[in-house]
Amino acid sequence: MRIIFLLTFFSIIHNLHAQDTTVFAPIGAVWHYNSYTDFHSDAPFYFKFVVEKDTSFSDQSARLLRYYIFENDTFHMVNS
Repeated sequence: MRIIFLLTFFSIIHNLHAQDTTVFAPIGAVWHYNSYTDFHSDAPFYFKFVVEKDTSFSDQSARLLRYYIFENDTFHMVNS
């Protein structure tokens, strides 16, 4: 009986860990953002964020996000 309990317990723990495959910001993901102001401004008001590729920083895996603004009827990448 004890062996069945241990096998069931470890099977549940393994399955819970195996199902944790949620990836935030998969490559190719796109977010659009509108900015709104109460006053007239020449500042861009439509933005796009795109996940471009995998990278690493200080031995941590990360994603490279690009930032675009909408001006003159097209998106332009912002270098920052």
